[in-house]
Amino acid sequence: MKWKRNNVFLLCCLMVMMVACSDLPEDETSGEKELEEDIVVEEMTEEGNGKANSDEVALDEEDSVTVGNQEELGDYLIDLSATAYIEDDAIIVDGVSNLLPGTPIRLEFISMERIQVRINFSNFNTNGEVEEDGTFRFEVGRPVVDDFRVYVIVNGKRFRNEIADHYGENGENMEGPLIVRSESRREIEKSVHVETLVHLQDEEITEYELTGPILYDPPEDYGSTEIWIEADLTTDHRYVYVEGRSNLLEGTALNINYFRNDLGGFVGYPNPYKAYVRQDGRFDTVIPYSTIRSDSYVRVEASPWIGTRLRTISEEVYGENYEKMSGDIVNKSDDKGSILAKLFLDPPELEVPEDVLVTIDDGETMLTIPDDILFDYDESRLKSEAKDIIYEVLPTLANLPNGTIIEIRGHTDNTGDPDYNLGLSEERAASVFDYIIEQGDTLEHLDFKIVGFGEFAPVTSNKDENGRQRNRRVELVINPKD
Repeated sequence: MKWKRNNVFLLCCLMVMMVACSDLPEDETSGEKELEEDIVVEEMTEEGNGKANSDEVALDEEDSVTVGNQEELGDYLIDLSATAYIEDDAIIVDGVSNLLPGTPIRLEFISMERIQVRINFSNFNTNGEVEEDGTFRFEVGRPVVDDFRVYVIVNGKRFRNEIADHYGENGENMEGPLIVRSESRREIEKSVHVETLVHLQDEEITEYELTGPILYDPPEDYGSTEIWIEADLTTDHRYVYVEGRSNLLEGTALNINYFRNDLGGFVGYPNPYKAYVRQDGRFDTVIPYSTIRSDSYVRVEASPWIGTRLRTISEEVYGENYEKMSGDIVNKSDDKGSILAKLFLDPPELEVPEDVLVTIDDGETMLTIPDDILFDYDESRLKSEAKDIIYEVLPTLANLPNGTIIEIRGHTDNTGDPDYNLGLSEERAASVFDYIIEQGDTLEHLDFKIVGFGEFAPVTSNKDENGRQRNRRVELVINPKD
């Protein structure tokens, strides 16, 4: 009986404690939860994710507005995303953010064709503001080029009034992986960037997501004067994609270009593409190319005259003329330094004539023969010089493994009737196939397919003769992707 009485007493005490806890004021019971949230914010800051600390992100209750899954409007940790929609005569960019309503925001376009230049949209409104719910929207006409980058930019230097009071006159209170720092008159300015690459000739693609970088921990020797650069290089049939890593300081400007060989010859586009090192030492860019050879490479250059976004910091570490730099990729002359790194690709081992262009895309190899080499205008009979070039390709094809699929694709420009162009492209692809088969039985182990695309798979715009000429072609695609 004593055991039972003790258990009844304990049970009664427990019930009293539960009732007492339930009667506590709400703000007293929430203290533990708020403490946990503060710890989470502090841990994120310590991990180097560029996030603001707990007292920086705190907002007055009257300033807080929630937008779907977005964080509260006005948080210093900036969250922004956007989608570009391609329509027949317009490009629409819709986005959502946690920026304060009224924050100025801008849309910019940079051409990827021939020269990296800003596309002029003077007749359209590319300046806007964030709406009351954190959203924003732009609508502009289609540009005259087909390949370009689209940027949504929030520039802290343009903040005024209550926006500047909140984020700082130069946006200095903004934080996160979308932030880009720069220097003007020895003051640090911050902006927000998201971007995407658009191909208008890919008519089946009508939506493009604008994104920012994923930040990683910087290398252990970040900011060292002993400079190194490395990169992952991948390609599709249009571009070389450069995903670079270095110990260079944030903001260092890089000129990056693609070279066919060590003789100094550019392939296709002689103007360098500029990239800037991010806060984790990484950089990236996309470079047009037309062919890849065994000695093709990407060249990365940096120097005082190429510049930096953060000049004061750079000069303190590297010197005004990069004279404090050292390393295998650093060149010194007259107490001035510059960086020159060569990054080599891994092309397929193919021996083809100079006139045949070679591109690769995730295991798919494409040999492109321009139309003006193969055929006379509006003809599908091979020219004699075309036969010589195709004949030089045959040994390479003969060395391919048994059962390799080779798809012969014919293409035209958009001049004339689409149905006629489709038939002409099929006839031209068939002419190439017939000549290959006529050369003997050394290619019987291969599986050939013939496809005509007509004008419906251009590699560039048909708006000028140069583009139309590039679109008239026959391709031999080895191991085509589905």
